[in-house]
Amino acid sequence: MTQDLGVAVNQRDCHGWPEPLIKALFQAVPAGTPVLFMDGGSPPPVRDALRRSAERWGFQLERHEAFISANQARLLALERLSVSHLLCVENDVRLLPGCGQLLLAAAERHQADVVVPLVLEETGSGRQRIHVAGGRCRLRQGWTGTGLEVKHHQLHQPCEPGPRGLWTGGQPTELVEYHALLLRTAFARTHPLHDPAIASLPETLDFSLAVQRWGGRCWLEPAALAVFLTPSRVSDTDRPFFLHRWADHLQRRDIAHFRRKWGLGPWSWVLASQLSWVAAHRSLARRRAAHRTLSLEVYGVLNRRLLAPLQDWLSPQA
Repeated sequence: MTQDLGVAVNQRDCHGWPEPLIKALFQAVPAGTPVLFMDGGSPPPVRDALRRSAERWGFQLERHEAFISANQARLLALERLSVSHLLCVENDVRLLPGCGQLLLAAAERHQADVVVPLVLEETGSGRQRIHVAGGRCRLRQGWTGTGLEVKHHQLHQPCEPGPRGLWTGGQPTELVEYHALLLRTAFARTHPLHDPAIASLPETLDFSLAVQRWGGRCWLEPAALAVFLTPSRVSDTDRPFFLHRWADHLQRRDIAHFRRKWGLGPWSWVLASQLSWVAAHRSLARRRAAHRTLSLEVYGVLNRRLLAPLQDWLSPQA
């Protein structure tokens, strides 16, 4: 028998799944919702902790001995769970109570194939601001060939109710990020939305374009809230996983595939900006990161465009 809702959780920047986030997820979905966690090669202490958490909370734990990408995890979850809608969540996201029901209701109300919550981001100090509130993601023709247009709505704006009414009414969106999203499984199983050849950087852009290519309807439901917990540094346990996930050669390989797939021109400021963001993000794993020494914002212009790439060049993965 097919259930209405199932949940798939994948690893993003770390191996584990903290107990407070597990508790929040189970408070955000109806009782009895099947939950599947995809473990891609966590070290023995984390593997054992995940097994104990699975026994305590009653979620399914699928163990793989090597790294699996978000796209691979979602494709496996679509095979494993017999549900009409799959809520995909990353393991560094806290869902607020009722998020699952609100997303499911929005999918039914708007006949949407993909529904995303309003995603806030929370720093180590506990302050919150808007991380993802929908946006544009489309191909466009220019004098240099096919280009990519990407625009985040209300990026990094305060999370209080704003003049655009995002907290009181939803809207269609072209831009989807992987932190948390609800998929109509019939649509996802019929159309190739998750490209297994893309393991990292352009995964969300590729997904957003694929939904549009296949005529999918994507909806932002701001009544449903999720909080992305932005990391301040990476533990020694998670460091190998993190550096593989965000390795420069992996990003460039994926971007080359993404360019060929969508027929993009030779240069894209969107993809160049993403590569500089990854360089800054990768610096979270450095034991002596320049931005930390100088007390600078990790994603600030100076670290993103100069310090992090320079450290990558001088001492890769140090």
